Amino acid sequence: MNSSLDIILKTEAGSLIFAPVNVREGEGKFDFNITCVLVSRFSGLLSGNFVCRLFRGDIERLLIYFYDHVQVLMAGGGEAPSFVPLEGDIQIAALDGDVVDMLDGYFTINILFNCGKPDEASSNVYFGFEAVVELSELNKFCDGLRRLVFS
Repeated sequence: MNSSLDIILKTEAGSLIFAPVNVREGEGKFDFNITCVLVSRFSGLLSGNFVCRLFRGDIERLLIYFYDHVQVLMAGGGEAPSFVPLEGDIQIAALDGDVVDMLDGYFTINILFNCGKPDEASSNVYFGFEAVVELSELNKFCDGLRRLVFS
């Protein structure tokens, strides 16, 4: 953890550390271990690591998703539909916020992790959290994804 390749999304509740563990650029596949490092008040609520596979197209769509959401908030709009990558390992919903421009503002983000099925007859179960993310932190996260995928 805390490698130079780690990509961090910092929110008011804490940070999600996306650590690349298997990068197959030629195939456009990026596997991550995601560690939740929440502030002390919430540290026992969502502990552990989660795995997530994102394809190059997923990452490109996520970058566009965040950019478009900030544009909508700048125009006075609100929530966006959830972003779900191809493998469905994570769900992200960009919610309401206050944005001045691409560098100044914040919005609430909802992040859910697919924790699997309790049994074969059940559907997948998701756990996660909702917190405010500052655009400065979101921009750092997006820059990290761009470096990983496009460099």
